[in-house]
Amino acid sequence: MNEERERKAAAARCDSCGKIEGFDLGLKAWDRISLESFDNQQLCQVCIAKRVLETTPDPTDEDNKYTFDHSKRQYILEKVRITCPDCGKRRWLNASNAWRKRCKSCYYGEEKTKKLPLNFFKR
Repeated sequence: MNEERERKAAAARCDSCGKIEGFDLGLKAWDRISLESFDNQQLCQVCIAKRVLETTPDPTDEDNKYTFDHSKRQYILEKVRITCPDCGKRRWLNASNAWRKRCKSCYYGEEKTKKLPLNFFKR
């Protein structure tokens, strides 16, 4: 028990929040704090992410929505607003679906649906 207290007292601490390297938890519940040098200070991952968030402007505009990823320490594109070329409706899509140009009502419109004749079902 005394050895653990001695190791805790000798361990490095974050200059901003005071978390102890190797003992306190980081961004995720299973990660232990490890200190990195940032702006000539020894900071934990949480404090570094806060500093980057404060200094980096949010690139979100009316057609793109970004969210800040604390583990990567950067903004990531989440949603994109696209205008349908057929009807002109503007809608939000996930960034992974940005390749979809037409809205669902135009894509699955009446000309796209193929109606089977009634005698098709009779055999």
